[in-house]
Amino acid sequence: MTIKQFHLFHGAVLTTLARSDRPVTLRMIETQPRELWAVYTINDEVHLYVKYSTAVRDLAREPGSSSWTFVFGRDEVARLAELSAARDVYAALVCGRTAISRQEKMHICLLRPEQLAQLVDFRDTSAQPSITVKYVPRSQLRVISGRRVEFLVPQSALARWQVPGG
Repeated sequence: MTIKQFHLFHGAVLTTLARSDRPVTLRMIETQPRELWAVYTINDEVHLYVKYSTAVRDLAREPGSSSWTFVFGRDEVARLAELSAARDVYAALVCGRTAISRQEKMHICLLRPEQLAQLVDFRDTSAQPSITVKYVPRSQLRVISGRRVEFLVPQSALARWQVPGG
């Protein structure tokens, strides 16, 4: 079997959840590897939408800083709307690199349902504004929509997530 980036980046999210001292049940309910995303049901309580980007920009003005852009297409927005009608949807945005040997320069940004709903308008199935996740050393991840920082997300948010129903 050939290992693809999809497997590696989704595996990073899933192993972070599975290494927890709290038991977690996990089921993949759908995947679109060509579109770089998949949805998992966790503990039969919530959905976890995992999307990755390797479109990294190292920021020259801020040494050590990087940013990744995530674009949500029409089909994704429609699917997120459908999923959120049934259960809370969390999103794990994996900020990756094509050269995985630079793993210290990769991050996972966990968005809570209310944050995801603020960034992506589920009622509007047209193309959405892109979301940027910015990493600054020794700081929280910055989630940017338009040109405004919408949220600060701790880098440890996924590892510390108290998964509902666990």
